[in-house]
Amino acid sequence: MAQAPLDMLQLHGDETLRRVKDIRRRFGKPVMKVLRVASAADIAGADEYLPAADWLLFDASRRRNEGALPGGNAISFDWSLIAGRSWPKPWMLSAG
Repeated sequence: MAQAPLDMLQLHGDETLRRVKDIRRRFGKPVMKVLRVASAADIAGADEYLPAADWLLFDASRRRNEGALPGGNAISFDWSLIAGRSWPKPWMLSAG
């Protein structure tokens, strides 16, 4: 953080709720938790991170394209999975 004073930390891994809390506390910065989406179950998993994340980012899961690099790989998930949904935290959609 001394070398690159960031305003927010974006977590793209398989962090647990506890890990997200620890990172937020350690660095004192807002945290955006990226959720990889392939199904409705992945959307439901967003609620787990509400106690720790300041923002949520929904991105396509590489499970749709096995062997792909991490991230959405310029593909989109079925956006109807989030239609009509709301969360008490700000959220973003990775467009793919």
